[in-house]
Amino acid sequence: MVRRLGAVQAQDYAGAKWGVGTRTRGAVDAMLERAVSAGAILRTHVLRPTWHFVAPADIRWMLTQTYWLEPATRSPRKRSPTAHLLPNYDEYFIGFKNRSAIGTRLSLATGELAGDALRAHIIVVDGQQVGGWKRTLTKAAVVVELRPRVGLTGPEQEAVVAATQAFGAFLDLPVELRGL
Repeated sequence: MVRRLGAVQAQDYAGAKWGVGTRTRGAVDAMLERAVSAGAILRTHVLRPTWHFVAPADIRWMLTQTYWLEPATRSPRKRSPTAHLLPNYDEYFIGFKNRSAIGTRLSLATGELAGDALRAHIIVVDGQQVGGWKRTLTKAAVVVELRPRVGLTGPEQEAVVAATQAFGAFLDLPVELRGL
């Protein structure tokens, strides 16, 4: 998946692994940790003084050329609602100077695009930011605290819970959910 994306911002190591994991079917944290340890995924400053994951096959040309991404082909849209818990430096959020297109719902509800709930990780429902989240690891579980900033419908809440469970499965830990 890293090669398909070109690069993944990785200054938050755990968040970057989740960013790859959320886009890769069946990925678990231990699998990505092994890939990094084995050199199948590189964590480097190739693009600027920011950590990125890149594929070994791409490192040389990235070092010699200006960074660019080909437009990806879009997969057919899944039925709504679809929710994602994205890490704090995820390209979906951080990769754009103007984030208004993905913050329309949030700005209409709160009058702002960002806030305390969005300072770390973000909740996205059907392509729109709807709040923030944070995680705390305990010995027995991952505690996920959700901070929705807009009202969510029942199906949207179910989609967010499913995304939370996917995060727990990625870490191979049960989820203690708070805040929804």
